[in-house]
Amino acid sequence: GPFQHLDTLWVFTPKGEGACVVECTVDFAFKSRSLQAVMAMVFGSAVSKMASAFEARARVLFGAKPRTLA
Repeated sequence: GPFQHLDTLWVFTPKGEGACVVECTVDFAFKSRSLQAVMAMVFGSAVSKMASAFEARARVLFGAKPRTLA
């Protein structure tokens, strides 16, 4: 594949009855420096879409509305 490495870490921390904090960290590098430069600009958008899809699916499964951090 095009990646030198792609590491994704999901952490779920319980926060009371039926709630948790979800953290997602993505670290990546492409094999090609030119591809790295181009994709670094758009990869953040892809990760954001992945997080939004995760939240939408969680709402379908669990019916909870997302909370924002203060």
